[in-house]
Amino acid sequence: MNKKENKTNISACFMKKALFAALVGFAVCAAGCGKAEKTGKTEDGALAEKDATAAELSPEEAGAFAGEWTDKAHNAVMDIWVDEDNVCHVEVSIGKSDNEVSYWSFTGTVVDSQLLYTDCERVDAVYSDSWDITETSCYERGRGSLTMGDGKVTWSDAQDNAGEGLVFVYYSEY
Repeated sequence: MNKKENKTNISACFMKKALFAALVGFAVCAAGCGKAEKTGKTEDGALAEKDATAAELSPEEAGAFAGEWTDKAHNAVMDIWVDEDNVCHVEVSIGKSDNEVSYWSFTGTVVDSQLLYTDCERVDAVYSDSWDITETSCYERGRGSLTMGDGKVTWSDAQDNAGEGLVFVYYSEY
């Protein structure tokens, strides 16, 4: 499989996962949006426990960012994995509505508790009732940073400020 086919397969898989996460997020929000505590704790404390695990990791290590992160409404999902060269690969999805999702994909390196990137690509996708996908490439070579602190990740996107106001909490480990 060549590099382009691999990227297409990864993007298709990620889009399906992100759409599912966005739909779940909308369902959760419709069922009780605003009822969660601002600490991000679930009733059984599971999310808070995962936050504490992420906070114990050294932010100077690229691996500290690895895993799946989500905002408290589960409307935005961030997947981060680290390759053998300690380069972080990041994919972000944010559901805009029940059939519209924006995706960002970039790579970066960790410097002083920040993951810095300059190669961000954004694609907006619209899903029809028959699950046909219409994709629009919005930009390439966007830049910005992710900052880790207190077991949370914030996103500063210099291109379109998509991360403004979002706080990602640790959701799961790969």
